[in-house]
Amino acid sequence: MDNGSIYPWEKDTQRGYSIGWNLKTLMSKGLPGSNPPKKIVDLLEQMKNLTNLSSHEWSGPITFNSFDNYLALFAAKENPSRKNFTDYVADFLQNINGRNVTITLDLISRSSFIKTEKTQVILNAINDVIHEIYESTLEKGIFEPRITINLYPETDWSLESLNNFLELSYLYGQPIYQNFTTGTINPETLRSRKGLPDYDTTYLRMGGPAGDSEDQSVIGYCCINLAKLGSEASNEQDFFSLLDEKLDEAVFLLEQKREHVESRYRTGDMPLTKYFLDDLDWCFSVITLLGMNEALETLIAAPLGHVAGKAVTYKVIEHLLRRIENIQYSKKHLYSLESYPSERIGSKLLKEYSSDYGYLTPGTELKPSHGDDLWDVLEHQKKYHSMYTGGTLQQIYLNEGLTYNYGLKLLIKRTVETFGYNYLAVTPNFSLCPEHGYIRGNNICQICGKTGETYIRVDTDIMKLSDLPISLKEAHRKRVYYDVKNK
Repeated sequence: MDNGSIYPWEKDTQRGYSIGWNLKTLMSKGLPGSNPPKKIVDLLEQMKNLTNLSSHEWSGPITFNSFDNYLALFAAKENPSRKNFTDYVADFLQNINGRNVTITLDLISRSSFIKTEKTQVILNAINDVIHEIYESTLEKGIFEPRITINLYPETDWSLESLNNFLELSYLYGQPIYQNFTTGTINPETLRSRKGLPDYDTTYLRMGGPAGDSEDQSVIGYCCINLAKLGSEASNEQDFFSLLDEKLDEAVFLLEQKREHVESRYRTGDMPLTKYFLDDLDWCFSVITLLGMNEALETLIAAPLGHVAGKAVTYKVIEHLLRRIENIQYSKKHLYSLESYPSERIGSKLLKEYSSDYGYLTPGTELKPSHGDDLWDVLEHQKKYHSMYTGGTLQQIYLNEGLTYNYGLKLLIKRTVETFGYNYLAVTPNFSLCPEHGYIRGNNICQICGKTGETYIRVDTDIMKLSDLPISLKEAHRKRVYYDVKNK
């Protein structure tokens, strides 16, 4: 760390950050030393082993995409009983809990998979089982693995499986939703392509806030504390000069990290990565941002929600994107500008210097106390999200978990269709009583009167409020929730 102005992730280790493993490749090759999986239980066992072994090479999030469609290929041949299939999946999910894994679900048959007249029936049954198991783990306060639901132009919004997962989101904040319908991403942007990347082009990654796409990885990331730069700058021009200095420092550190990782890859010290990835050309280095709102309040005496703050924020993102284009061209390595991870980093950086702020707002988000008008927030933030080249998440903060109904589904559908956010999450305020379970809103159990454990989302993860540092607790305390009513 540099006196609180920059945070390089694990700069002194030789592991990469995150990886997205391709299940199609795993099915065709199997793990090193193993035959390709022939049955559901074989696939799940190899996925579990791959997850466990990955930590020697990648220390951050791991992603498996289209989990339900790959399971459907085996289920169509095996026709397992519901009990056996439930046991297989429950055992797998339990074994990868705590391993920082994201699983994406399609809910519908995709053109890239073999399709029969029974495929959708099989997918419905698979996702019904996954939902049942996932609900039981959420009820216990277990929020891993993360599940992301893929939304496509052909997604059937009347699917019972989609309704079931939306219901969980309005209660527990999981799953989140990946928008292939109106956002700037499509399934092809989440895979490495053949040949060398075009280093003149940004918007090549477009990955999610947790984990990666198939056959791609994040080598490492550096977070720039804009709030610190704002407090040091004498004017806007000075701020951009400081920003350039910190960006250059971040790139230097990320190039060092890449050298370490590529050296391990070449010498065979990353056998899994070497086995599944032909090269690291499509692996990214990431710049994340922190504290734009606080920087503006110090620099121009206006928050990000003010029209003047909005204008400066556009200039900052555009400036960084132009710089990243030049960096990619000169370094011949891929870079991405993202807003996450940044929240936990903010609490660490605040310990490095004296600040007037008790917490730092992630990325270019509005401060927690901005206001309760959801549509105002969605309209305000949509342009920023489309400018980032990956790692964004728009959250719908709710004062309490809501009982699911058609209107709440319509809210998600219209938000996706109208605003085009790539990644969307519902983040309700809720607690869990150890005896009686779910508590809406406040943390007092209405049955026994005891205080429950409150959970909030931090850097895309649902976590216990009691485990968080003071700065994140303060941000939660000042949160103004959006005006979404359960009607």
